Amino acid sequence: MGKNWRMGVSETQKTELITDGVFAYVRHPIYALSMLLMICSVIVVPTLPMLVVAVIHIVLMNVKAHNEERHLSKVHGEQYQRYLQRTSRFFPGSLLRRR
Repeated sequence: MGKNWRMGVSETQKTELITDGVFAYVRHPIYALSMLLMICSVIVVPTLPMLVVAVIHIVLMNVKAHNEERHLSKVHGEQYQRYLQRTSRFFPGSLLRRR
């Protein structure tokens, strides 16, 4: 992503839409890895508190991804809509595709 990487959504900066590399397969690879690590943590530490933390984390990652997608749709318009149609949110494969 280079200079286009951001921690948060910026209403004032228009960045290039990155659709190659890992982004050709999933829209949010960092969030996907974060959720996968959380699931692995529940497997390693199978306790109720860990499960609660994991569920909250996964819900928040979904909310964050949805907010970013709404922003990117406004900024990049039709180009982003085409990207949404050909990629999955978190995991590659058409069976797991979510908009």
